[in-house]
Amino acid sequence: MLKILFNFVLFIFSFVISLLLIEFLLPIFNLFQVEYHYFQYHVPIVQYIYGKYHKILGNILTPNLTDVRLNYNGEFCYTVSTNSEGFRGDEWDLSSSRKNIVFLGDSFAMGWGVQWGDTFSTVIGNRLDLEDPEYQIINLGQSGFSIDQVVKSYEVYGEKFSPELVVYLFCFNDVDGDIPEESNGKFDIIHFQHWTDESDFARVAQENNVNRFSLKRTLFGARVVGFYRYVVVPIFSPQSKRWSPVLSYRELLPPQPPAQSLQLDTVKKRYLWYCLEQLWAVVSPRSLILMDTSHKLAIHQADSIDSNRWILRDFARHHPGVNFCDFESHLRNINDGVARFFPLDDHWNVEGHISAADLLFKDIKTILNL
Repeated sequence: MLKILFNFVLFIFSFVISLLLIEFLLPIFNLFQVEYHYFQYHVPIVQYIYGKYHKILGNILTPNLTDVRLNYNGEFCYTVSTNSEGFRGDEWDLSSSRKNIVFLGDSFAMGWGVQWGDTFSTVIGNRLDLEDPEYQIINLGQSGFSIDQVVKSYEVYGEKFSPELVVYLFCFNDVDGDIPEESNGKFDIIHFQHWTDESDFARVAQENNVNRFSLKRTLFGARVVGFYRYVVVPIFSPQSKRWSPVLSYRELLPPQPPAQSLQLDTVKKRYLWYCLEQLWAVVSPRSLILMDTSHKLAIHQADSIDSNRWILRDFARHHPGVNFCDFESHLRNINDGVARFFPLDDHWNVEGHISAADLLFKDIKTILNL
């Protein structure tokens, strides 16, 4: 009996040592699927490391941050500074002489992964400064925002700037997750809260802060788990396809916009349209630009006639004063092989921000008659 127990303990010990050895050796081989898996569990998420609970918006960044550094193994390395309101960038100049342009959105708008000077909003601000130094860019983007938080961010802060133009960067996940209950075509986004209270946000932040130890992240986020899921399983399971998001950014299929308006035949579509209506209600009569951020996997597939960006297009067609800037179609059309997203992360790299700025600036100049 003791011999059986000894052999069992020896087997478990040897097995654990083997897994640890594989975990240690895997980074040497730099297998993309494995590194992508590891990244998802160990990426520094800014709102959970430097975030703060906000009773209306749910979360903002901690005010008055100065060059706090976020880095992941060279995948991206950037610093974040915030003003006294908890938004990235300089203090807001509220003088009446300023001509303000407000940008809304989530981590794409905030500039996740890149330096502040490389973000699309800063690039646009620098170009506007050459036209007229009185123009001021107000970036209300916050990492993790959903569309209801975007609407609320303008309601809380936007009006104080009396902006000449508002730009909303719509991200593909802005309508994912929980959706408030629909009643007669309406959604109560005013009282809908992502965080029940401050302790709820603090709990989630602690769970997702990579600077704090997490047994779940350590075990499930191990490289050996990624190796098993994306390398070993496909070998022995014919029905399982080997997943490989290694993208060449060449031979992209052209955009295929539907000729007719999309039917609002799902709760998610109706929710998106409803939130756009709420945003337009507070922005009007000023001009509003809606721009999609695209998705690095989606652009390598055939364009979907059911893409949410066509709802943005349809909304603009039905609302004079609203313009649609089609970023995904822009990427599909230029098809130049240049990567505009980080290799492991789904956000824009510097080239992505420049492309977005180039496309947006054309519409901005037209609307402002520059």
